[in-house]
Amino acid sequence: MTLSVSLRCARDFRYYRSQKPVIIEREDLEKLCHQIRQNLFSLQNIMIKEITHSLYPFLFLLGRAIHDDLETLHRDLLFFQADDLVEIIPLIDIERKRWHSYNQADFYDVELISQLDHQIPYNLDKILTHIRRLPLIADS
Repeated sequence: MTLSVSLRCARDFRYYRSQKPVIIEREDLEKLCHQIRQNLFSLQNIMIKEITHSLYPFLFLLGRAIHDDLETLHRDLLFFQADDLVEIIPLIDIERKRWHSYNQADFYDVELISQLDHQIPYNLDKILTHIRRLPLIADS
């Protein structure tokens, strides 16, 4: 858990202390979606087994990574024109709300396994489809 907090602090520090203008590229957002997908797949693989107390640190770590990446995706999308985001932001907000409880043990239940099989990948595919329609670089 210390590692995940350290990584998050380092990421935030780099973002907020940057002296040069922020340039958000569509390709970076696509990479972020792929990273989220990989973490979802890893989480799903861990949850296939019976969840024991020794697995919770790994579940929380992956849940936090997914949550943080969704937050980053949301923040970076705001550099694009509002008209381009009308359909994508509500989808991301649904996922952000879902992953808000990543640090609760009861979050990792049978319902989440079902969502990892169907609803979450479907939403992520829709998000990625909308991202691919964005301009190559944000206008900021």
